[in-house]
Amino acid sequence: MINMRLTKNSVEKYCKNATVVWDRFHLVKNFNEAVNEARKTLFNKKLPDDVKRNLHGKYRFIFLKREKRRTDEEQNHVKELMEKNQEFFLLELIKEKFPTFFDALDEKEAKEVWDDLGLLIYKLMDRTLLEWYRKLDANFSQLLKYFKYRVTTAISEGNK
Repeated sequence: MINMRLTKNSVEKYCKNATVVWDRFHLVKNFNEAVNEARKTLFNKKLPDDVKRNLHGKYRFIFLKREKRRTDEEQNHVKELMEKNQEFFLLELIKEKFPTFFDALDEKEAKEVWDDLGLLIYKLMDRTLLEWYRKLDANFSQLLKYFKYRVTTAISEGNK
């Protein structure tokens, strides 16, 4: 994760009237990394062979795709996996819930989505996702600045 303390200190020192807004791209990237680690952890647990087959090889990245980007075959594959394993069902709910945070219309709605996400993560009890959530939750007021400004660092990073 980007060292936000250094960034914040630098902005406060050199750009006194600026507000630090965490970048959505990097937040999503870090979230996806945490979800993938959770998937790996679940895979390494003692699972029935048919569940492991649904998570290995060509199937491992299907689970990381957003639901709306999956083919019908991929949708059916993930549905079958979720029916066989409650933890993967929770991980799918978590994975689909997080992007809705950025779709919230205001800070109040964002807080509701964030709290719902936290409940799912605590229910799953995956160490990597818990750590990710706790770090951001401890700085939630910083996260909410996104809803005030709705900006990213795309322009300054040369992305269009």
